[in-house]
Amino acid sequence: MNRPNVGVACRGRRAIESKCRWRDGREGEVRPKIQQAMCECMGWHVGVLWHIDREAGALRCAEMWRKPSVEAAPFEAGARTSTFLLGSGLPGRVWASRMPAIISDVLHDPESYADIAARAGLRTAFALPILLGSEVLGVIGFFSRDVWPTEQNLLDMLATTGIQIGQFTKRAAAVDELQLRVSMLQHIPVAAWSVMPDGTPDIVNELWFEYTGQTPEYVNSHPEAWMSTVHPEDRERAAGIYWDGIRSGRGFTMEARFLRARDGTYRWHLNRAVAVRDCEGNIVRIVGTSTDVHDWRQAQEELRNTQAGLAHTTRVLTMGELTASIAHEVNQPLGAIVASAGACERWLAAKPPQMEKARRALERIVNDGRRAGEVIKRIRALMKHQAPRKDWLDINETILEMVALAQYQLSRGDILLETRLAEGLPLVHGDRVQLQQVLLNLIVNAIDAMSGIDERRRELTIVSAADGPEAVAVEVRDSGMGVDLERAAHLFEPFYTTKAEGIGIGLSISRSIVEAHGGHLSAAANVPHGAVFRFSVPLEEPLS
Repeated sequence: MNRPNVGVACRGRRAIESKCRWRDGREGEVRPKIQQAMCECMGWHVGVLWHIDREAGALRCAEMWRKPSVEAAPFEAGARTSTFLLGSGLPGRVWASRMPAIISDVLHDPESYADIAARAGLRTAFALPILLGSEVLGVIGFFSRDVWPTEQNLLDMLATTGIQIGQFTKRAAAVDELQLRVSMLQHIPVAAWSVMPDGTPDIVNELWFEYTGQTPEYVNSHPEAWMSTVHPEDRERAAGIYWDGIRSGRGFTMEARFLRARDGTYRWHLNRAVAVRDCEGNIVRIVGTSTDVHDWRQAQEELRNTQAGLAHTTRVLTMGELTASIAHEVNQPLGAIVASAGACERWLAAKPPQMEKARRALERIVNDGRRAGEVIKRIRALMKHQAPRKDWLDINETILEMVALAQYQLSRGDILLETRLAEGLPLVHGDRVQLQQVLLNLIVNAIDAMSGIDERRRELTIVSAADGPEAVAVEVRDSGMGVDLERAAHLFEPFYTTKAEGIGIGLSISRSIVEAHGGHLSAAANVPHGAVFRFSVPLEEPLS
C-alpha cells in the first residue's frame, strides 16, 4: 500500500512539473495530465476535477481519472451528475475554506458518496483547492480503496500544490488565448502580418502566402523579402513609407500594387499598420494588413467617369437655359466692334484724317474683341467634357465670371443683383469649371424661383466670406417662393425637382462637386422671403 506522505507529495509535485509544462498543451490538456500525474505518483485510485459553474454558483465535475483496474462506473456516473454548493460536501467545504481536507473513511461521512463509494470499494477521500491568488479556480479530489490517517504536513504540502496547479492553469489559459489570437490572425479574410519593432518578421498569415506565392522561409529570410512582390514602379516608394512607419512607430497607410501569384497580375492593395504597445508605452509589435482594393478602385474610377459625364450633361442643360443671356453677352462686344469700326472708317476718311480718334476706335475694337473672346472662352470651358483639374483660384473672380454670363437673364427677369464679396479672401484649391458649374446652377435656380413673383421685389444677393480660418463660404440668396422645410431634405436627391420642366440632377451634382472639394452644400429659408443656398470650400485640398 503506497500511503501518501510528505515525500510522496514532493514526488507528485515534481511529476506535475515534468508532465504539465504550460507550454506543452492547452488548458484542457493540462488538467487531465495534472490529475493523472498526482494519482499515479501518490497512489490514488480515482481522481475527480470539479470546476466552478459561475452561473449556477456550484461545483460540477469537469474531468475524471481512474486506474484501469478499478471498476467505478456507478461512482463516476454519480460524480458527473452531482453538484456541490459552497460549503456542501467535501468539494464544497474545500471551496469555502480554500484549504485542503481529508476524510479518512467516507463511510463515516454523511455528506459523501457513501453508498456509491462503498460499491466502488473507495474509502479515503482527499480534496484540495486550485488557487490563483485568493480566487478558487476549481477543486481536485482523490479517492483510495485504503483507509489513510490524516497527516497535517501532507495537507500543508498539498495546499502549496494547489497554488502550483492554479499557476499552471493560468499559464495554460494564456496559451489558449494566444493560440486563439494567432488562429484568428490566420483566418481573417485579408493578408495580415506582424513584425518586431526593428522590422524582423514575426507572424504572417496564410492568406498572404496563398496570394503572393511566397513561403514562410522566404519571408523570414530578410526583413525586406516581402517587397519582392511589390510592383517595381511602386517598390522604392512603398519601402520608404514602410520603414518610416516602422522606425518612427507611427505605422502607415499606403496603396501599392502587389503581385497575385495565381494569374501573375499586379493589383492595387491598401496597406495599413499600427504599433502595439505594452502598459509602459513601449512598442512590442507592429501589426498590419494588406487588402486587395483593385476592383474597388476600378469601380471608383468608373463612378468618377459617370459622374463627370453627368456633370457635363447638367452644364450643357444649364447653358441651354442661358442661351439668351449668352447671345446678349456675345452680341454686346460684337455690336461695339461694328460701331467702332464704322467710326474708325469715318475718322480715316476725314480731310485731314483724324489719326488719334481712329487709333482710339481701334483700341476699342481690340478690347471688345478680347471681351467677346473671354465670354466664348468661359462658355467653351463649361461646355467642354474634360477631366477635373484643380488649381488655386479666386472665388470672387469665379463669382463675377458667372454673374457676367447670367447678366442678361437677370435684366430680362427684372431682378436686382447685389454682390457682397469680402475683400482679401485667400485662394482656394479647386477645379474652376466645376465650381463655376455650382455657382451657375445656383444662380439659374434663383432666377427660376423668382420668375412667378409679382407682389414683391425680385432680389438676388451673392455673398462671399471667410468660413473660419480654413475655408471660404459662398451664399446665393433669392426672394422667391422659398424652401419647404418638409421637402428640404430631398432637394439634393437625384431626380428630385420642384420645376415643371426640371430633371432634378443640378443640385445633386452640385453637392457632389462641393463634397469632392471637401466642402458642404446646404439649403435654408431666407428672411423674410425666399431661399439661401450656402456652400463652403476648404483652402487646402482635402486628403483622400
